[in-house]
Amino acid sequence: MEMETAMSELCACEYPVEFETVVDRCGDTVVEFSNGESMPLSEVVSVVDDYPTAFQTEAELHNFVVSILPEASVGRKQYDDRAGVSTRSGDTVSF
Repeated sequence: MEMETAMSELCACEYPVEFETVVDRCGDTVVEFSNGESMPLSEVVSVVDDYPTAFQTEAELHNFVVSILPEASVGRKQYDDRAGVSTRSGDTVSF
């Protein structure tokens, strides 16, 4: 299941929702990453030692999950198909 589909399942909770409720309800949901790998959401969140006790909004939960995804799950680093100029730090752009 793609990340957006998994997030819509997670976000079907009533807010505020506790972290443990999210894990209990949707921990078995498998997320497929852009690199072809997949991981259950319970494994994604297991990397966090100091997690929030509750999420007040759907956006807060979404931002938390996205922020802890494995680096390889987000696709190519520094890729931007909308800009003709590299936005990597350290690059100098002159106009």
